[in-house]
Amino acid sequence: MIISFRGSLSSRGAWAIFTFSKGRQFQESLVLHVAGKIIVIDDKTYILVNSRIQNIGTSKIAFDFKSSTLLVNEYLPTSKTEVVTVPDKLIGNFHALHDDDKYIEPNEIIYDTRFISIPNAPDLGFRLDFIVISVKKALGAEKGYTWRTSCMIEKTTHNGNNDGGECVNNGG
Repeated sequence: MIISFRGSLSSRGAWAIFTFSKGRQFQESLVLHVAGKIIVIDDKTYILVNSRIQNIGTSKIAFDFKSSTLLVNEYLPTSKTEVVTVPDKLIGNFHALHDDDKYIEPNEIIYDTRFISIPNAPDLGFRLDFIVISVKKALGAEKGYTWRTSCMIEKTTHNGNNDGGECVNNGG
């Protein structure tokens, strides 16, 4: 009786360790990167956007194509005299993925470059929000897992230098 109880307890413990490690091992895990640069050609403003999605996990991840987005926000000037967060306005919403980007395999990287036309030159700069959502849903969630990252692209300085903006986020 005692031997069977100990055997049952140790097999249950081994099963718990196995299922915990398997759950962690096969957890969806992406790293997103987005960078941008303002380009002016013949007095017309454009943003050059480079993005990268890297699957650092061991699971294939299917994307929620319609929910994954690249948002372009323009920072607006403010006349406040105290320290405040600069307001911004959404000026563009684009699909973050191409039609053939249905999923990403383990260790795969998807690169993308976009050339976006901006109707008016910015007063301050832009923020790019890169959001990728998977089809797999967490327990009780309406959407799949979400990863996001952002970067700020500053307006060209008086001396003409513009290094663009860059930000990397490890997902989450």
